Amino acid sequence: MSQEDFAEPRPEPIQPEDESPSQEPTLASPADASVIPTPAGPEGASLVRRVWRRAISDSATVWFVAVAVPFGLLFALTIPPSQGIDESSHFFRAWFVSTGDVVAQSKTDETTRLRHAGGEIDPCVVSYISGFQDKAYSPDDYSIRSYWTQRDTCGISPSTWYNADAAANYPPAAYFPQAVAIAASRAVGAPLAWSFFLGRLAGLVAFVLLGAIGIHLLPLGKGALMVIGLLPTSIMSAATYNADMTSIGLAMFGVGLVGHCISVKTISVRSLVALSATFGLLGAIKPPYAVLSLVALLIPWLPGASWIRAFLTRCVVPLAAGCLSGLWLVVGSAPAEPAVFRSDIDHAEQARFILGHPLSFLATVARTLTAAGPQSYTLRGAIGSFGMGRFNGRSNDVVAPLGLLVVAAMTFAVAFRADLAEPKINQSRWRGFVGVSGPLAVGAAGLVMVYAAMYLIWSPVGSPYVLDVQGRYLLPVACVVALIPPLTRFRKSSTSRKMNWIGLTAAAVLLYAVGKSFLIFY
Repeated sequence: MSQEDFAEPRPEPIQPEDESPSQEPTLASPADASVIPTPAGPEGASLVRRVWRRAISDSATVWFVAVAVPFGLLFALTIPPSQGIDESSHFFRAWFVSTGDVVAQSKTDETTRLRHAGGEIDPCVVSYISGFQDKAYSPDDYSIRSYWTQRDTCGISPSTWYNADAAANYPPAAYFPQAVAIAASRAVGAPLAWSFFLGRLAGLVAFVLLGAIGIHLLPLGKGALMVIGLLPTSIMSAATYNADMTSIGLAMFGVGLVGHCISVKTISVRSLVALSATFGLLGAIKPPYAVLSLVALLIPWLPGASWIRAFLTRCVVPLAAGCLSGLWLVVGSAPAEPAVFRSDIDHAEQARFILGHPLSFLATVARTLTAAGPQSYTLRGAIGSFGMGRFNGRSNDVVAPLGLLVVAAMTFAVAFRADLAEPKINQSRWRGFVGVSGPLAVGAAGLVMVYAAMYLIWSPVGSPYVLDVQGRYLLPVACVVALIPPLTRFRKSSTSRKMNWIGLTAAAVLLYAVGKSFLIFY
C-alpha cells in the first residue's frame, strides 16, 4: 500500500496559501521560517554534518536538550531511590515488566481475602527500596554513597510474592526503556544499584528524545512546548521511575507530529501510523489522554482535496487511539480488587452519576477548581513535587511555592507569545476561530476526562469535590495549546534572543528545584 492511498491529492498548480514552495516544511527540514536553511553544499558533503546543522539551528530544541540533560542527570543521580513521585510503585512495575510480566499477576491474600496485584521478586530488591522509603519518615539525612550499596545480597534467598497494586494497571510501554535497562543489567550480573540507576537514565534518555523530536517537528509553538517539557515536575518524572515520564514525552512528540502535518496539510501513511500509535499508547497509559487524539481532526487539507476522504483519514487517529486504550483496559486492567485502594467507593455508582448527571459533575469540577485555587497542590504540583513522605524534621511543603508558579506561568505566556506574528494570508474567520478554539476545546475535554477518572477512582460517593488530582496529570493536556500558533499563524520573526531568555528562565526554575531537593533530602 502506498502513501497515496491515504494522503490527499496535492494539485500541482495550487500552493498552500500560507507557504511559498521553498518554505514548505518536511520531516527532513525545520519548519521554522526564522531558521536559515542549510545549503546542500558540494556533492559528497557529510549527511551527518548537515543534519547536525539543522538540529543546532533550532534554538528551542537546543535549549530543551541543553537544559534537560544536565538537570535530568543531576536529579537521576541525587534524588534518593523511592523519592520520585510514587517511585516505589512504578519501580516495582518496571521490574516485573523486565521479567516478562506484560500483564500484572494477581494473588488472593489468605488473611483479608482480597485479590492483590504483584509478582515474584528477590527479597533484596524490596529491602533496597523499602529502606530508603522508610528513611523518608525520619529527620535523618540521606547519603548518596548509600544508594550504591545494599544490605542484602541478591540471589541468595528464593523469590517471594510482593504486592504491588498501585501501578499494576500501566502497560509495559510506560516503562519500556527502564525495563530494557534493568533486564540488560541483570543479564550481565550488574549489582542491584546499577540496575536501578541505569533504569532511571534510560527513562531520561527516552524522554529527552521524545521531547526534542516533538519540539523540532513543531513549526510554531516550540517555546511553549519547551517550557512544559522543562518544568521541574517533567524533568523529575523523567529522571525517576514514573509513568508520567512516558505520557508527557508522548504528548510532546504527538503534538509536534500534528504540528508538522498542519504545516504540510496532509497525512502520509507514515504519519498516520505514528500518530495512531502515539496517541494509542498515550491512552493506554492513562485512558483520559485518549481524547487528546482529537487534535488530528484539526489538521487542514489542501485546496481541491476531497474533504470527505481527508476527514475520514484524520478520523483514523482518534479511532485507533480509542481502540488501543480500550483494549488495554480490557486485557491489562489491574487484577487487584477496588477495595484494595478505597473500600468506601462504589465505582459503578460514581460512573452512573457522571453519565447520568453531566452538568452536576461539571459543577463538581468547577467547585474543585474554585476551592483549590492557585494555592492548591494541583497547580503548584504541576510545577514541582519534591519527596514522598519527607515531612518529619523537614519542610512539609513538598510542592513548588506560589511564586514559582507565577514565574513558570509568565514564562509559558512569553514563550507562547513569541510564536505569534502575522496571521495566515486569506484565512477565513471560521478557520481562525477553529484554530484557536479547537486546541482549547480538546484541552478542556482532556481536563474534564482527568477529573472524571479521579472522581471515579478516588472520590467517595456523593463527594462534593474531586480528590487527589495532582498537577502532573495536567501537563500532557497542556501540550495541545502549543498547536494554536501553527493553526493560526504562518511565519514568525526571529525570536532566538527571546528563546535564550526563556531557556535561561526555565533553567533558573530548575535550579530552584535542585536547591529545594537538597534541602529536603540532605
